Amino acid sequence: MINKFIIITLVLICAFCPKALAADKRLELSIDNKEISLSGSIRLDIIFPGLENAPEPKLPEIDGFKANYLRSYNMASKTESGMVRSTRHTYVLMPQETGLFQVGPFEFSAGGDRYISETLIVRVGSGIGLKDKGSGTASKEEEFYAKDNAFLLIATGKNRVYVNETFPVIAGLYYKDIHITDIEYPTVKHGGFSISEFLTPQASRKKIKGYDFRVVAFRSKAFATKPGELKLGPATIMCKMQTGSSSSLSGGFKTTSLQLDSTLKNIEVLPLPALRKPDNFSGAIGDFKFDVTVEPKGYVDVGDAITISMQVSGEGNLDIISEPYIEESAELTLYDVSIKEEAETHKIFEQVVVPKSTKAKQIPKITFSYFNPKKEEYFTITRGPYPIEVFETKKSQKAKIVEEPVKGVAEYKREPIGKDIIYIKDNPGRFQEQGVYLYKDKQFLFMHTFPLIFYLSTLVLYKRHEKLKNDIRYARYKFAYKKAKRGLKEAYSLLTENNAEEFYGCLFAIVQEYFGDKFNLPPGGITADIVDRILKPRGVDIELLGKTRSFFNDCDIARFTPAHYEKKNMLNIFGEAEEIVTCFKNI
Repeated sequence: MINKFIIITLVLICAFCPKALAADKRLELSIDNKEISLSGSIRLDIIFPGLENAPEPKLPEIDGFKANYLRSYNMASKTESGMVRSTRHTYVLMPQETGLFQVGPFEFSAGGDRYISETLIVRVGSGIGLKDKGSGTASKEEEFYAKDNAFLLIATGKNRVYVNETFPVIAGLYYKDIHITDIEYPTVKHGGFSISEFLTPQASRKKIKGYDFRVVAFRSKAFATKPGELKLGPATIMCKMQTGSSSSLSGGFKTTSLQLDSTLKNIEVLPLPALRKPDNFSGAIGDFKFDVTVEPKGYVDVGDAITISMQVSGEGNLDIISEPYIEESAELTLYDVSIKEEAETHKIFEQVVVPKSTKAKQIPKITFSYFNPKKEEYFTITRGPYPIEVFETKKSQKAKIVEEPVKGVAEYKREPIGKDIIYIKDNPGRFQEQGVYLYKDKQFLFMHTFPLIFYLSTLVLYKRHEKLKNDIRYARYKFAYKKAKRGLKEAYSLLTENNAEEFYGCLFAIVQEYFGDKFNLPPGGITADIVDRILKPRGVDIELLGKTRSFFNDCDIARFTPAHYEKKNMLNIFGEAEEIVTCFKNI
């Protein structure tokens, strides 16, 4: 009885809970660095072995990191048992604090199976220096500047690189005991180098010689474009510094602009070795993987397009990588290579080939060569050849209309004119004179000139507005006369009030500003000597020069002795000012 119960139980488990008997599958984790600084980042790869097109796993929160999903793709690898196809999902982990952190274990369900990963340990250091290794120990350069309240350092991963080899560049802003705002992105002098834009800065704290520094780190990448002893930097950062306090007697915070400069970095740039350089080497430098997929697979017809996707991934200078080399074939037409996808960690090229005849039996070998600066060697990865089977294009049968053949020649009787049936219209519609067309109507053509006139007028006004806004000299010259006329009206009101002191001061300032605007000069320095300095070389009439000189001299005397001048004198000098403004209107 007990044996029957056990058998029935096992049958029920197998029928309703097949997953209970299934073993958990291994989920592979891979990271590119186990020791980084706080300003760095980690690439995390999650691989589902033996499963293609696995959906993106929902990554749980990882203590100490912020995760961003990058991409996924199917991959294939050879093993002793044959080809194994897998799915790789890639994430970028950005550290949020220093210390030792655990990545994993992860558990995901995909394809009806449960996948469990291992655990990885990552150490995050506090400095911007790339040789920090997470120890948090200050570098000699940091200790040297620790006595300053603010300083800027530039750090590079290497001081000896090959041409086109990428290396990290970090600019770090350190400050203590002050408040810094409006920090701009750094600029770096980089003659002989190509440097990418700086990423979003990351903030941290660091103890240096007993001082608690705030650190703002900007991260970028660079590569040298020529060999030799080159200098990178200095880096420059603009920011604002606040001093004082909200309770201070001087009125609160005081903001001043601050510019910080770093020292130079000496970089030795080596040329790529000529020894054992592959013939098809096109300048790729780094540590790469190379994968190829061919679609469609199997049988194709003559003239069908075959798409070859070639993916280069890994660490290195992906920007300068050109397409892999495909051997030519007399039986294939090769079209230009295009870049299908380009990212920080990979680059995908796409090549279309078309078989010319059934003699085409394979896609030729595809090779990719690169130089590994760590091993100081050239490597060539070869993929293919890929067998194909080409058939003749199936020709469709042309459709034919089958009809009984006509015997002899059909007779055609011409109808006599005026003898056929003519139907009478109930409503003849609208009659229109022949030869009258809309495009010949003068009124219609005239109306169509209005949009053009409106467009040209708007364009002229816009150009004038832009010139007035951007060309200060032109704007001052353009409005000088109108501004002077408004000022003369104000001066005349002072004249009617018999306010001599304010009248002469106002009139003198009006003419001063008028000449300043006309000739783009500071008005405060314009006196009688403008006649010989500015006006005389321009060929102004001698009589007008004399009136101008006399006006400035009379105003100078009247401003200091206004009581000696009667209203009659004020009317005379006002008339001189009006005449001067009018005469110089078109000069």
